[in-house]
Amino acid sequence: MRVCRGRSGFTLAELAVYMGLAVVILATTVTMHKLGKQFAQASTVQNDLTVSTALSFQKIQRVLIESDETGVQSTTQILAVHRPDGANSEGEKSWSLEVDFFWYDPETRRLLTGRLPAASFPSEPGEAVSLDQALMTNAVNQIVSQSKDRPIVTDVDHFEVKRMNARAITVTMKASREAYPGKRMATERQETFLLLGKGDT
Repeated sequence: MRVCRGRSGFTLAELAVYMGLAVVILATTVTMHKLGKQFAQASTVQNDLTVSTALSFQKIQRVLIESDETGVQSTTQILAVHRPDGANSEGEKSWSLEVDFFWYDPETRRLLTGRLPAASFPSEPGEAVSLDQALMTNAVNQIVSQSKDRPIVTDVDHFEVKRMNARAITVTMKASREAYPGKRMATERQETFLLLGKGDT
């Protein structure tokens, strides 16, 4: 009777196959971990951009709803808002002592805000301050020089203000940020704000 013995150990060919499989499994695991990490980073950045952009629009809206069509003035990248503040002793509409400004700084990619005294600008009794592009640009420069500017949102690539008509203003913003090397996340938001009429405040 012949007894067959099972062999122990592996041949070199078998070892090579097993080692190759182990390397493939390890490489796959590392790749999946990297992809999972990149997906998480991209999702976090995208969510942060979306939320921060939405919050900046809310801040702009809170100021706009307190003014009217005569108190809101703008250039393509600067928004100025002067808010009514009741009436004076003569019954004329009075206005707040400060003017709010929102503007985009392309160098730092930030949307900024700041205030200046309304007395710094020309106005008629019972009327909001009167601002042209030069006055608004100078106002922004003055706020920056006095370090009174505050960032609302960062990573901004584009900010534009359009006065559609007397009672409507459209704001467009684009923002982006690198999630990881080679992958940049972006968001874009546009809203049209309806302004109160002159006699509604």
